[in-house]
Amino acid sequence: MAVFNFTYALSGNNQLLTQITAPPVGFSGTTTLTNTKDSVSHDFGVSWIVPFVGGGTLTAQPSDLGYTGTFASGVYTAVVAFSVTIPPISYSGTQYLLDTTRIDAQIAAYAPTNPTEAATLIWMQYLRTQIDTLSSDVQGNQALLNTLIDIIDSALVSPVTITTISSVSLSDNNTFSIVAINENGLVTPLNSPSNYVQNTVTGDYEYYEDAFLVPTASGSSSVDSTNTFFTPIYTDGCYFVYNFAGNNFSEATIRLARYYGIVVVTTTIDAEFATFEANYDPNNVEQAASYAAMLAAYAEIQTLSSSVNIFSNYDEINDQIAIIQANLALWVELDMSLVLTNKSLMTLTINTTLPNVVYSAQSLNLSNTNDDSQEYIVTTFPENYIDLTKTFSSSEINFGTQFEDGVYKLNLSWSAENSMEFSGVTYCLVMTQVDCGIAQVIANRPNCKNVRSQLNMLMLFRDMALDAYSNEDYTTCNFYINKCIIILNQSGCGCGCN
Repeated sequence: MAVFNFTYALSGNNQLLTQITAPPVGFSGTTTLTNTKDSVSHDFGVSWIVPFVGGGTLTAQPSDLGYTGTFASGVYTAVVAFSVTIPPISYSGTQYLLDTTRIDAQIAAYAPTNPTEAATLIWMQYLRTQIDTLSSDVQGNQALLNTLIDIIDSALVSPVTITTISSVSLSDNNTFSIVAINENGLVTPLNSPSNYVQNTVTGDYEYYEDAFLVPTASGSSSVDSTNTFFTPIYTDGCYFVYNFAGNNFSEATIRLARYYGIVVVTTTIDAEFATFEANYDPNNVEQAASYAAMLAAYAEIQTLSSSVNIFSNYDEINDQIAIIQANLALWVELDMSLVLTNKSLMTLTINTTLPNVVYSAQSLNLSNTNDDSQEYIVTTFPENYIDLTKTFSSSEINFGTQFEDGVYKLNLSWSAENSMEFSGVTYCLVMTQVDCGIAQVIANRPNCKNVRSQLNMLMLFRDMALDAYSNEDYTTCNFYINKCIIILNQSGCGCGCN
């Protein structure tokens, strides 16, 4: 058996067969075109092969298979088989083709008149995306492709629906709460439930499963963003939540199309707008204009949300959210404090109210400005809006058993969504060794030569270090700290403090 190669493709409303390899003269055979979904086929016999001795094409009309207008959607196979009498060689070839022309036109023309029909349209569009995915291997997936087309056909003709009272809301940043009440008293369990959440901004669908809503009666459900869109919080935008179920999907029977509701999510912009409002400069023309634009957009969202449904307003709400996102860019200067709680522990506290959004590109740098070798870098703080404090242990960050005397500088920055940037600098004065040494000088006064002179110099340099620190002159502060340490470490005194 020799393989006969040919191409097989759509050409308008016709099927186009194009021969690539021409058989030799003196042959007999057949060619058959079959729709594997409804088993409709047509045998073209051998007559069309004769012109292909030199190569050519065959165009099959829909009427050849008993269709009017266009071919029926489904997976088609074209089988060409013939034998050559001299010499006696048999040739055979098979090609597969997916035709979705009809259902594509019907889905495009589908005009829903109520929320359930609108949910049905979303369901069909979702199934159509699955067909595209499976079409990479038409031969291997032909049965499933035909089933999906059958389900779409069933939904297009007469989906059986049930009236329910339902609601869906955002109970926290990452959870949709759904409540459904069965008004029609449906008690027969339905198989193959499909619960979906759709982000109308991206168009992404995500499936979730909940036994309470395999719709037999009323039920409630919580849908977590980490289990649907794999995000820590739902991103801003409008979401559809809906359900389909059937007695037997292999028979292409949809028994229920139910729309639970639509959720308007503004989690991120709400949190960031609060930060913007608390930090923007009203005398800055650009920031003031952004603030005014966001207030107007929020007012429009509130108006649109009062009557949002699967038919209207959600696209307009998404547009207003985009306006706010575009105006949120702001650099926020952080209010922070860095305190030495004991000689080996230092604590950072962020005093600015932070937005509850996802943070990225965190960068923390703690350094001793009096010793370039003492530097510590962190790339995970803060993790979120409630991660406001961090304690540093001198031994854990290789600064020794205690923080050495000097001025410590901490730089902190990170990014958030919508181009918001957070950064700040704070300082901490450490004079543990100086203060301990002065205390010992005083305690050892009877046993130390020239104690009074040394003590006077120590107290003078200490005061000058404090004055320089209060004036944010950290270089001078370190200079006088070092003066104190030199005096304390003078040999023969015995009054140093390690």
